[in-house]
Amino acid sequence: MPAFPTYPGELPRCLNPWNIRHWFLVLYWVFFRPSVLKCYLYQVDPEFYRNPQGKRGEWRRWLAQPEIRNLITAGILGTLLVGLGVWGIQVCI
Repeated sequence: MPAFPTYPGELPRCLNPWNIRHWFLVLYWVFFRPSVLKCYLYQVDPEFYRNPQGKRGEWRRWLAQPEIRNLITAGILGTLLVGLGVWGIQVCI
């Protein structure tokens, strides 16, 4: 199992997909601090890193957890928001 650094701040236990701050938090993790995203995923499910990848049904088990579903939902909504914002700026210019 990989060694994960401790995160200096406070990681939310479960992201709220309807909280706009969480959308930007996920985008910040993905683009600027991927190690924090790994810390969050390890916090949610430490067993995921112990099991070999590629097992059939592994994604179903992982997506059954509300923390992971909310992470994916917040990531998609945040990406759409930023994409629409960039598109809107380009259209207005």
